[in-house]
Amino acid sequence: MEVRTALEARDQLLKGIRSWFSDAGFIEVETPIVLSTPCMEDHIDALGCG
Repeated sequence: MEVRTALEARDQLLKGIRSWFSDAGFIEVETPIVLSTPCMEDHIDALGCG
């Protein structure tokens, strides 16, 4: 499969999935990545995991 063809197929698939969820009343959000160990920064507080 040619790269462009694969990218176009992926684009159509993702558009279809997003459309289905949108029609069902869902909204798309981006969530931050949660790390098991935070990096060394002064203003980041670790979250308890259990």
